[in-house]
Amino acid sequence: MSRLLVAAVALALSGLGAVGPARAADVLVVDESWIPGNPWQMASDDAYVGARAGCYEGLTRVDESGRMTPWLALSFRRLAPTVWEFALRPGVRFQDGAPLDADSVTLALDHLLREAVPARAFSTRLIAAVEPAGPMAVRITTREPLAVLPAHLASPATAILSPAAFRGDGVDPVGHCTGPFAITAVEPGVGLSVHANPDYWGGAPALAEARIRFVPNGTSRAADVASGAADIARLVPTASFSTLRRTPGLDLREVPAPRLTLLVLNNGSGPLADARLRGAVAAAIDREAISDGLYDGLMPPAAGLFRPGEPWGLPADEAQPDAAAQFRQPDLADLDAGRGPGPSPYDPARARLLLSEAGIAPRHLRLRLLAYSERSDFPDLATTIRDALAEVGIAVEIEIGTYAGLEPDLLAGHFDLALLSRGYLTDVAEPIGFLAADFACGGSYNLAHVCRPEIDEALRRARADDDPERRFALYREVAGIVVHESVVVPIVHETTFDAVSARVEGAVSHPLNYTTLTPATQLR
Repeated sequence: MSRLLVAAVALALSGLGAVGPARAADVLVVDESWIPGNPWQMASDDAYVGARAGCYEGLTRVDESGRMTPWLALSFRRLAPTVWEFALRPGVRFQDGAPLDADSVTLALDHLLREAVPARAFSTRLIAAVEPAGPMAVRITTREPLAVLPAHLASPATAILSPAAFRGDGVDPVGHCTGPFAITAVEPGVGLSVHANPDYWGGAPALAEARIRFVPNGTSRAADVASGAADIARLVPTASFSTLRRTPGLDLREVPAPRLTLLVLNNGSGPLADARLRGAVAAAIDREAISDGLYDGLMPPAAGLFRPGEPWGLPADEAQPDAAAQFRQPDLADLDAGRGPGPSPYDPARARLLLSEAGIAPRHLRLRLLAYSERSDFPDLATTIRDALAEVGIAVEIEIGTYAGLEPDLLAGHFDLALLSRGYLTDVAEPIGFLAADFACGGSYNLAHVCRPEIDEALRRARADDDPERRFALYREVAGIVVHESVVVPIVHETTFDAVSARVEGAVSHPLNYTTLTPATQLR
């Protein structure tokens, strides 16, 4: 680890990720983990960069405490099971001077619906129409009852930009937002510059200028903040975070995120279409050892999709990974019926039994494991999983690449196993967005290539239900099916780590990583 950190410091000092001239003392510098690569299309993760830069704003938002509130909308109401109306905040102008009104909001949301790759939170699968309902109100009609539509509109993908931002098949964010900061320049692959928006509807921000540098290597981000080359380093790797504890002048933040690292299994084709083989993979992985060995115990092992104690998760005292009550042992009646054997704690003997029941001789099962390089921990995690599966007689070939390079194979199902870091509130402020995208038969991000009618039915009921407790119970039901059937193998619940220089004030680590720069952010 120390050699990596030394190397990263050298890269940082050589100017890695610099934007424009050498930094000025009054310019805040943020190391951002994501490099926009989709001409700022709103349905892509590029929108999250615009939101974290303090530029993009939507009709609703999830605030720093995790609450969903109105934002560019003053209020909203449900007029009918499939019809919602949003009253817009008066007096808001885009940074190019155009007014925020019903026409501009309708145009922005219609543009999102027309994108070739739909946004997980707001697509034509869910939305039938967006139309003005007067000069300062917008009416949205959903295809089926959607009780949590306001939560869908808190996604950065649904941010409202000026009509002038939409050009051809891309989006131009420069000067076309409503937020406290205006993006003034973008250097593709390198970074962007932002300046204060003095006419911001919420009051002029305290900070005059910031640079956001695209630094995908997490160890390099840690080195930058340790050396003073950056003021804020987002998503610092666990190993680097432990080292930064010894660095004076840093505020280190640990945020229990609604996010997990999981192993996706290809349920649709190949050997893992057999539930017994998926169960064998799950039983061969020691999640507690991974938590302790790879993550210094900072990311707890995961027994389910959701963090214990969350409204849609199991009670905290019932969700420990080593609690026998959480797992079912092999049931031959289940296996004969083609159902999954249920989730398992680390149990190599059980893994071998399931392989034997499936008629697989040791070393005769060979699997391809994909892992993307943007996550610095994934190569080591992939190696750990490969070695664990080798212990029970499963051979694994690892392929490491960029996410963009691996995504075509993931979407097409040309893999057996894949590591994924997935936020279950990233798309929508309730797990309905994650569960529908990842596990519904027509899910837009169904990398597991699973299709179960009972999952689709539970999600349909959850969308329509106004009662939060009934929705939460349905989320638990779907999550239970997914884990019981070893559709995916949850590995650890993620904790995000941000490192912030002591000279920064008013910087808040957002639980969903929606926000970095806020009107209160400033330099001492």
